[in-house]
Amino acid sequence: MLPDGISSSLLKDGSWKSWSKRLDNFILWRKRTWNGSSEADELQTSAFALKERFVEFTALKNSSKKIIDIGCGDGGIRAMLGECDYYGIDPLLIEKHRYVFPIVKGIGEYLPFGDGVFDEVILSQVLDHCNSIDELITEIIRVTGKNGSVNVMQYISKPEGSWRRIYYELLRFYLSVKGSNTTETKMRHFDVEGLLRFFRNRFEEVRFLKYSDSQIFIKASLWKKVQR
Repeated sequence: MLPDGISSSLLKDGSWKSWSKRLDNFILWRKRTWNGSSEADELQTSAFALKERFVEFTALKNSSKKIIDIGCGDGGIRAMLGECDYYGIDPLLIEKHRYVFPIVKGIGEYLPFGDGVFDEVILSQVLDHCNSIDELITEIIRVTGKNGSVNVMQYISKPEGSWRRIYYELLRFYLSVKGSNTTETKMRHFDVEGLLRFFRNRFEEVRFLKYSDSQIFIKASLWKKVQR
């Protein structure tokens, strides 16, 4: 799954082995989900509406800014952005897919770009799949510079409310003991409060929109050099 040149060294680390296994599971999930059925068509329609609203939230449509979409997938967001300077990076390049934008195979924790070359970053359903959020944010800050912004669309899979969270954490622990989580596709799960706290601890300006009970949009800028 990892780009040539870094895969052999990273996969010696246990967390990257877990990441690679869960990415394998994600590939299987993607094949099962996007199978051309009527249910898949309905999901695609919902996903399209979600992305449209996210692009509206970012205010990047027809922007002159240079944008990097980390974990871009097939680049579905690209068409919604209109005229822009758009680049993609993803560890899973889709076989036989015709990309109509510059794309490289890679991961957010090791971005193969120079310092300050981008103005904006898009993270669409990425944070729960990456290995290290801290390393990802460090790399984002490096390639965007002090004036860059991070635009996040993230699935929320932890319920709000302390008792509901405790219940779901106990359920996940039980399933792990029983060996029922072998098809887990995510490295972590988020609730709204925890995700917003993460960004507020690292950025001076954090704007958000709760699209639904399971989706949140975040735009963060002005990195804090001294984090709380």
